[in-house]
Amino acid sequence: MRAGQARPGLESLALRWADAQAVRKLAANTVKARWQDLAALAELLVPVDDAERDQALERAGELVEGRSDAELVDRQIVLRSLSALAGVSVELLSDEDALSAAFGRFATGRAATTVRRALSTWRSFCSWLVRQGVLASNPIERIDGPRRPDWQPHALSLADLERLSAAVDGRLPSRARSSWPARDRAVFALLVMGGLRASELVGLRIADLRGLDADPPVLAVLGKGGRPRSVPLPGEAVGALRAYLEERSARMGRDGHGEQLFVRSDGRRLTRSALDWLVRRWAAEAAVHLPHGAAAHALRHSYATLLLQGGANVVEVQELLGHRSLATTQVYVRAAGLTAAEAARANPARRLLGGR
Repeated sequence: MRAGQARPGLESLALRWADAQAVRKLAANTVKARWQDLAALAELLVPVDDAERDQALERAGELVEGRSDAELVDRQIVLRSLSALAGVSVELLSDEDALSAAFGRFATGRAATTVRRALSTWRSFCSWLVRQGVLASNPIERIDGPRRPDWQPHALSLADLERLSAAVDGRLPSRARSSWPARDRAVFALLVMGGLRASELVGLRIADLRGLDADPPVLAVLGKGGRPRSVPLPGEAVGALRAYLEERSARMGRDGHGEQLFVRSDGRRLTRSALDWLVRRWAAEAAVHLPHGAAAHALRHSYATLLLQGGANVVEVQELLGHRSLATTQVYVRAAGLTAAEAARANPARRLLGGR
C-alpha cells in the first residue's frame, strides 16, 4: 500500500476476500458459515448499540449495492457481517489479547467443531490480509483452538438398516403413518444404495434421472464444490424411483425436467431439515439409535462401510462418494473393520496378475 494512501475498512477488505474465495466454488452453506463466523467474532470485539448498528447496516448496503443475491449467497448475512466488521480496526485485529478474549467468549457454550470452523475462517481471512500487506503477521496462528479428535464415521449395521427399511415400508407399528410411502422408499433407496449427501439428495432435479435408462442405470449428482459425478444404481433403487415418479406426476399434475425431484405432500420442496426429521422418524419407529449429527449422513456412512465389507476398494468408494481426498475415504476402512492390507487385497486389478 502506497504511503499516504487511505486504507480500506475491514468490511471492504472482507468483500474482496470473499471475491477471491469465490473462484474455489465453495458450497453455499460454507460461504454462509464463513460470513456468520466473521460477524460473530467482530460483534464480540466491538459491541455496538442499536443506532450504531443501523448506521453500519446502511453503509454495508451501499457497499453491496448492485450485487445480485446469487453473488452474495445470503444478502442479510453478508450485511450483518459487513456492518459488524466496520467497527473493527486493523490495530484491534492485531491485538492478540483482545482476539483471544473474543474467541474465548465465542467458544462458551458452542461445540468444538463450530469453534474450529470459526478459527479456520478467521485464519484464512487474516492470511489473505497478510498477503495484501494489511497485517504484518497472522494473529490467529497464535490462538489455540479445541483439539480435533480422530474422526470416525458411525455406520449402522445391516440389521439396523433392515429395521429402518421396515419402518419406511410401514411394516412396523406406528402412530404417524407416512403421507407418501412411495416418496419415502425412493429417498431411503438413494441414501442406502447411492450414498448421497443430504444436500445432494434435496438438490436433485427430475432432469438428473435421465441416466436411469442407461446400462447400468446412473444418477447425475452435483456434489460438494459443484463437482458432478455419476452414481450407479441397482435395480431396486431404480424401481423405487420410478414408482415415486409415477405417483408424483399423478399428485402434482406436472413432471417438468427442471423441477426439484423430492417434494412434500403439499408440493413444497423437501429441505435438509425435513429430510433429517424423516430419517429420525424412521429410526424412532424402528428403535434404531442414530449417531450424533445429521441423521441422513449415518446412512451414507453405512453405504460406504457396506461397500468396503463387500469387497470394493478404497479408490472405487472414493469415486462413488465424491470425496476429493483419498485420505477421507480411507477412514472408512477402519470403520468397516478392515485393515489396509485387506482393503488392498479387495482391489479387482489383482486379476491382471492372476491374484485370488
